Order: sequence, then C-alpha cells, then structure tokens
Amino acid sequence: MVSVFGVTKGAKGKSTERNDKQIAVLTAKAQEIKGEMKRVNVELRRIQERLRYYAEQQQRIAERARFEKQIREKLGRPRVEVKEVTNSGDEAQVLAAFEIIDYDHHNQIRAIYAGNLVFTLRNVFFLAWEIQGVEVKRKMEAQ
Repeated sequence: MVSVFGVTKGAKGKSTERNDKQIAVLTAKAQEIKGEMKRVNVELRRIQERLRYYAEQQQRIAERARFEKQIREKLGRPRVEVKEVTNSGDEAQVLAAFEIIDYDHHNQIRAIYAGNLVFTLRNVFFLAWEIQGVEVKRKMEAQ
C-alpha cells in the first residue's frame, strides 16, 4: 500500500478512486496554471521590451528637442567671402568678410553679424604662403 497526501492507496475503494480523480484534476489544474504563467511571462517580456523601446524613443525625442533648441538659440551658419586685395609677388593681402545670421524661435531674422579681417601673407616657396599678420578691419557686431 502507498500513501499519497495522507490517503492510503490500496485495494480499489470509493475513497481511493475519488482521491485519484482529485489528484488528476489538481495535476491538470497545476499544468494549466503553469501554462498560463508561461504565457504571462512571455507577455510581460513583450511589455518590458515595448517599455524599453518607448523609453529609447522618448530619449531620442528629448535629445532632438535639445538639439533643435540649441540650433534656434545659436547663431546660424557663417558665410565667409575671401577676396585678394593686393599682390606684389612675394606679399599679398587677403580680405575675409564674415557674416552670420541669428534667427529667433519663429525662424525670423533676429540680427545679422558681420566683420572683416585682413590677412597679410608672404610667399615662402612657390605656392606656399605664410601668414605675416592679421588685422581686424571691422569687428564682428550686429548690423
């Protein structure tokens, strides 16, 4: 005779048959619960992946917003014009004109900044030039 959950199994009687059925039902329920737990765990992992994805997207959006704010608040891309003013063979002067446009948050022009530098160059070898000096002709300021 074998004892299961405190119930003796032995000769087939009504109580042992009833106990066998209860054990079978409980085993089936346990398997059902185990399967349901697996499904819940899979769904939980999917939810966690989605939450991670949403968090990454939110971080990217926040970074993009910071980047756009910095662009709006900073000066625009500078425009530089370079023009040779004088050239005596061994020495040359080059005028560099700088212009930067500052935009407000509505993408309207807030201010235009401009300035000029004059570079004095000396020819040291064939196409090689050395900067002798830089002179600020017009300080960079709002127009």
